[in-house]
Amino acid sequence: GRLTVVLDDEEQSLETGDSLTFVGLHRHEMKNLTDEQVDALIVMTPAPM
Repeated sequence: GRLTVVLDDEEQSLETGDSLTFVGLHRHEMKNLTDEQVDALIVMTPAPM
């Protein structure tokens, strides 16, 4: 499947093998706009002190 990621007002499509890094303080949304299953690995880390 394909994962659509919206960061602020910019939309990006991620396919198998793609990756994306962004600062979580920005408005973000992830959605599957296809009929296919999407598997995603999401990793969050704390901000540096």
